[in-house]
Amino acid sequence: MKIVLYIAVALLTLQVPAQKTVSKEVAYKGQKIQVALGDVDKIVLEHTTVQKVMVTMTSYIENPIGLTLKESNEYIYINSNKLALQTPEKVDKFCSEQPLFPTYKITIPDNAEVAIYYNNGDFVAEGFTGIVNLRLNSGTLDILNLQGSVAIELFSGNINTTVSNSTIDITTNRGKITSFIKAKKFLQTNTSLKGVYGKPIHKLHVRAIHANITLRPTKTQ
Repeated sequence: MKIVLYIAVALLTLQVPAQKTVSKEVAYKGQKIQVALGDVDKIVLEHTTVQKVMVTMTSYIENPIGLTLKESNEYIYINSNKLALQTPEKVDKFCSEQPLFPTYKITIPDNAEVAIYYNNGDFVAEGFTGIVNLRLNSGTLDILNLQGSVAIELFSGNINTTVSNSTIDITTNRGKITSFIKAKKFLQTNTSLKGVYGKPIHKLHVRAIHANITLRPTKTQ
């Protein structure tokens, strides 16, 4: 019985992918921030009072990804690139059939402006105070406690958002909008919603094709 148990544990161990974490940072001097990535597992966007742009990427040896962080007078660039696999003969077959995508945590100063472009994957931002322009093919997006301005272009997926004191302009051609917000100034159909909730302080702008969008009020309001 012990032999069988040891074999089972060994097989499970062989299938566990090896992770690699890389962190980079650069001083923030008021530049705009541009992020261009490929496929991701998840992007977590956070804000800070520290005047630095920081990014941490957790990737897998079975799917090696490079991370670059560059700056100029006007922009800070965050990019990823696919790296060559050094030992392909050692990669487990399961890993080659089920791609392992990196996870990113991007931290930028309060009220900064960032444009994020990537292919597929999930995105999370909570209480963000700056300006975000987000464009991707597919994924699930959680925009919680919106405190700034967010513009989203999404082909397919889901958007979950909580807002207060916001101007809202949402369209999804072949998806569905579900709103739990009660506002007299809303113009709503199954595929579009426009209006102001509370005061017009923050902004949410969405253009989607095959996306379902759920809108809820921030609990603190």
